[in-house]
Amino acid sequence: MIQRKPHIPSFKRVVAPLLKHAMPTSLKIVQTFAEDQLNAFVKRIKDQDFKSFHDVPLSEQWLAYKIKHDLDMRTMIATEHYIKAIQVLTHKESPDSITVYIGFKMSEMVNDRDGNPTDFPMYRLAEVHEYGSQNHHTPARPHWKPQVPRIRKAAIPVRRNIQKEIMALVKGVGY
Repeated sequence: MIQRKPHIPSFKRVVAPLLKHAMPTSLKIVQTFAEDQLNAFVKRIKDQDFKSFHDVPLSEQWLAYKIKHDLDMRTMIATEHYIKAIQVLTHKESPDSITVYIGFKMSEMVNDRDGNPTDFPMYRLAEVHEYGSQNHHTPARPHWKPQVPRIRKAAIPVRRNIQKEIMALVKGVGY
């Protein structure tokens, strides 16, 4: 039989409030962080703050089309359909595991030049823009890959904040 000192709470009593608060607190903080990162990413696209957007200018044909149809002259923003489709998404992997990420819904399709949905998924268009495509005569304009290190760096204090928030909630419950 294990003897427990009276001033030390039982493991069950300590773990119960931790389990109760950990997932909702973590999810709330991570979703807020992801929304902030999404807004920063879209702002960088709108501000044309990616080296690749300036290294390879838009083609003369595409610029002429944009002018003729009164479209936005910036890279990746002709109609804003692309940047409006970028979202914060969640994927429940198991009852106690949820992934939060920035990307496109698998069902989101690219619109044609008349604004009608096509059968080409938006995530594939992002790949074409990111890595280029000889078939589509599209040069690579990386913008996702350069953003990832910024997100990782910004996530460091968020992890610490999650730990502090959970511990504060658990301590508030008392044991």
